[in-house]
Amino acid sequence: DLRGFRILRDALVDGDIRPAAAATVGAFMGAMHRATLADEISPDLLARYQRDFGNVEMQAITADYVFTKPFRQDMTNRHTAGLETIVADVRADAALRAMIRELRSRFVEAREGVVHGDLHTGSVMVRGEEARVIDGEFAFFGPIAFDLAALTANYLLSWHAHVQTADATARTAALLDCIEVCWRAYGEAFGPSKRLPGIWQEALRFAGVKMLRRILGAAHVEDLESIEDLARRRAAETRAITCGRALICDPPDSGGLRTFVEGFA
Repeated sequence: DLRGFRILRDALVDGDIRPAAAATVGAFMGAMHRATLADEISPDLLARYQRDFGNVEMQAITADYVFTKPFRQDMTNRHTAGLETIVADVRADAALRAMIRELRSRFVEAREGVVHGDLHTGSVMVRGEEARVIDGEFAFFGPIAFDLAALTANYLLSWHAHVQTADATARTAALLDCIEVCWRAYGEAFGPSKRLPGIWQEALRFAGVKMLRRILGAAHVEDLESIEDLARRRAAETRAITCGRALICDPPDSGGLRTFVEGFA
């Protein structure tokens, strides 16, 4: 029953930013991922999950629209007028594109656990501090860091959109709080594990790709699209592109993310 709930992205655009809601989603991801880890469940259960979540067609759509199409000329791509130079620079960056190809291979080939597959801020509904995850049609058995990446990328895109707003200081701080408490709740729900540092790093690299595709590719976000002043939107998207590239190439550890992101203000 989702009466009274609304899409998280809409709440963020309006400045209604609730870290407690982010923590709920983080705990959901951590519990789901740990409970379905390929090397910690029985062979029979593993076979069942791989069969039930063998969502090859939807996974292929994500691989194309996240990791491939935005980084070459494609009729589905679009970007804000005035970003031609930086967009061309991204697509001409051979080292960056090689890293993105590696991440695509990881996305396609990894078989770690059950992944929501599309867990951005448009796939979460909130009512105050309550949160519910929806839209599971992209779920598959794959790299668990991808879910953390999708949510983190969308909080970061919102952060870049709010940098120049009237309440920028409070809103940007709250958005970074959301990322931090989400990851903390994820780790607590996942439980003690040597995997966690690697999950954070991979999530940030995936997040960088997700940020770029939302500006260079087919599917954009209202956080940025709703900025009516074209010069301000270009500035926000330029910051986000630069941030996304940096996350792919040299992601900070989990404790250094806030300082890293604030460097783009």
